[in-house]
Amino acid sequence: MVTVRLTDTAGLIAANPGSRVMLGIFSPAAGFYPFSTSVTDATGRSYTGTIPYDETVTFLLHVPGFHLRIPLATNFRAANTARP
Repeated sequence: MVTVRLTDTAGLIAANPGSRVMLGIFSPAAGFYPFSTSVTDATGRSYTGTIPYDETVTFLLHVPGFHLRIPLATNFRAANTARP
């Protein structure tokens, strides 16, 4: 399990409840794995999801109606980590 924190100190997401945050990873072998909201508080949200073992994946974040100014697609490989 991986947890990703989306900090929103300005409260923009909470102020626009129709804006659905889509966060997850893309695996070329298996497609899109969506993350679930695990915590919501005054400063943002945390999302939790799984990452396939020993595959290179790309994190994806999409918030309709918002323009994100930083690059958010990042490759990540969950290799050499402990498996349950």
